[in-house]
Amino acid sequence: MARICAVAGLVVVLAMTLPAAIQGHAGHFHLCPDTPSGRNYVRYEIGSCSSFTTLNTTANITATGKVTVWLYAYQNCSDQLSTALEFNTVLYANGAPLSLTNTTGAAYTGLCADPNKSIYVDDASLGTSVDENYIFWNPTLTRDNGTFCGNAANSIVARTVNSSGVLQSSPMQSFTLSTPDSGPALCCDFTLLPQPPLIAIVNQTAACYVPPSPAPSQRPPPPPPSGGAAASLRVAVSALFGVVLALALVWL
Repeated sequence: MARICAVAGLVVVLAMTLPAAIQGHAGHFHLCPDTPSGRNYVRYEIGSCSSFTTLNTTANITATGKVTVWLYAYQNCSDQLSTALEFNTVLYANGAPLSLTNTTGAAYTGLCADPNKSIYVDDASLGTSVDENYIFWNPTLTRDNGTFCGNAANSIVARTVNSSGVLQSSPMQSFTLSTPDSGPALCCDFTLLPQPPLIAIVNQTAACYVPPSPAPSQRPPPPPPSGGAAASLRVAVSALFGVVLALALVWL
């Protein structure tokens, strides 16, 4: 039981000390205006797309508008650098607004035409088993007029094109949007731009995570009695013993 309590205590301490950056927004679709541009967070455009490819000709879902890829400081926190896909789009099915329809989606490594493209992951060893490791969104409704406005984000700095203009290894290159009825419905290839040096964002923001204050130290134990005090105590005990012995003799 003592070991269980100790482990539980350690878990609590670790949870309290985890940085804010991993208290991410994984899977949550932030509706407009709760987006990097709508909140005016410190941000840099590192890609965009506006040419949408229909993946299911029967459902014939199409889109107009633009998706912007932002590298930004979530809530203007330098310790929450994030990548977002910000949608300012209207979706259609066979030419009519795709009204009140749930969509899901994710960012991909590989272009739309690549049959071997895969979901973009920040750490290949983790894959999609950890929500904080990739950019996706859970079911989110379009509006009745087909508008789909908001952003999917995560607290990662996605690999795209570095500040020198070089395409990075296994980069984020596209996204796919799905609906329950059509499955994968739309894809769009990003036109990627060089990322800024991260210091450009850090210098305009501040860390938001504050480590918890250390627990107050326990009061030190009282010092042992000095030699003089100990001698006085022995004398007092001896005197008391003598008094008790004398009284005992009187009563005998």
